[in-house]
Amino acid sequence: MKIETIQLTGDSFYYLRDGEEPIDPDNLEEAEEFKSLFGNFRFISEPEPIVGTDMVEAKISIAERKKIAGQFIFEFIVLPNKKARVRVFDLKTNYEERNQIQDLEPMGDAYWVEYRYHSNSRCRDLLPVCKIHEYEICFGKN
Repeated sequence: MKIETIQLTGDSFYYLRDGEEPIDPDNLEEAEEFKSLFGNFRFISEPEPIVGTDMVEAKISIAERKKIAGQFIFEFIVLPNKKARVRVFDLKTNYEERNQIQDLEPMGDAYWVEYRYHSNSRCRDLLPVCKIHEYEICFGKN
């Protein structure tokens, strides 16, 4: 699970989160640099103003990728409320098989998500995305 606390201008934050045009055009450049640095991510907290500056502090969850069976790329972002954004790409067909928000499923000491469902056998393929203990440290137990 990749969670980071970041600082950026309020302008850049609202551009990245809500699509609002920055008041200062220089902040658009900052936002683009931020996207290239972190790639696919989601804000998981509200911005906290940093006193005496035009900066805010917020938490982000950064996408993680795993290669599966040499053919699939599994990408996930752990979110609050025991959810994850899951994307699955088939490298052979260049097809995005899945792009959705799913519930985290507790099994043993980890949370898992489904990356593939076999309709003919009604079997599911699951992968672990984080330890339950780590999730609770970041997001709480509820």
